[in-house]
Amino acid sequence: MIMTDVPLSIKRAASNRDLEVTVRVGRSGLNEAVIEELCSQLAKRRLVKVKLNRGIVEGSEERKNLFDHLAKNSDSIIVYSRGNVATYWIGNN
Repeated sequence: MIMTDVPLSIKRAASNRDLEVTVRVGRSGLNEAVIEELCSQLAKRRLVKVKLNRGIVEGSEERKNLFDHLAKNSDSIIVYSRGNVATYWIGNN
């Protein structure tokens, strides 16, 4: 779920290449541990960048569904998405 009411400063920070990937979805795929890690990191910082390893998803529709599933289960917003990388923001909570 991508939201349009995201502050411009958050959008800029999310698309910055210097923001490091801190959560990876590896060969075991999307599981509870990945969701818990994303939630834990979102509680500590404003933005979290997630990367899917190659071969985890078949195409762009499956990748979008996986990113949306992560956003829904972590109560976060997808601020930026490109290829196998998405950046999540917890909002003003």
